[in-house]
Amino acid sequence: MFSASEPNPFDLGQYGRGEAKGFAFTSPGLVRIFCNVHPRMVAFAQVLATPYYTQPATDGSFAIEGVPPGQYTLHAWHERSPEVTEPVTVGTAGTTLPDIQLDARGFRWKPHKNKYGQDYPTNAGVERY
Repeated sequence: MFSASEPNPFDLGQYGRGEAKGFAFTSPGLVRIFCNVHPRMVAFAQVLATPYYTQPATDGSFAIEGVPPGQYTLHAWHERSPEVTEPVTVGTAGTTLPDIQLDARGFRWKPHKNKYGQDYPTNAGVERY
């Protein structure tokens, strides 16, 4: 596993089944994580500098509990859509969040380079993992 994402790059090297390695992210931002063996093994870690976040339910609904009153910017992100931001005002009784629409039309998967900046070797689609 590796990531070239700034400001949290790392390289855990290769390790076998049942082994585990870890890395502590130190700065907020999106971290794209890749496997140096399998080009389609991809993960994302959204490192936040706030305790106020959530992941939507399967129906797309979400709530963020315990947010103090104030002015905020709501950020919504998905790997297949550009990030969407909406201003939100939270009052003492909470707020109703705006309807957020992410648009994945036009998404095309793009191959990435391996940790050495080179293309992955082709294996005619017979990857197994």
